[in-house]
This record gives sequence, structure tokens and C-alpha cells, in this order.
Amino acid sequence: MLWDLRTAWPLAVIDTHNDKVLCADWWKGESVVSGGADSKLCISSDVCVL
Repeated sequence: MLWDLRTAWPLAVIDTHNDKVLCADWWKGESVVSGGADSKLCISSDVCVL
């Protein structure tokens, strides 16, 4: 899940990681590139932000 610390609910769900997502950024419009505690770099398409 992608959290904003100022809210009580997640902004989006990124299901490609098995552990915590430590860093995320928008990439090429509608995609998100993320790195996690599971040592993976993932690109997720069509991430819906609430």
C-alpha cells in the first residue's frame, strides 16, 4: 500500500511487492516505479490513487 502519513487510509495499493514499499515515484504518466524492502524494483501500470 502507498500511504500518505497525514491520512488514515492508503492512497493506492501496489501488489507487486512482498514486503514494505520504501520508495515510489510517478513514471511516464500513469505508471509508478517503486522499490521495496524485498529488494525489488517494480513498475506498476494504471495505479489508481484514491
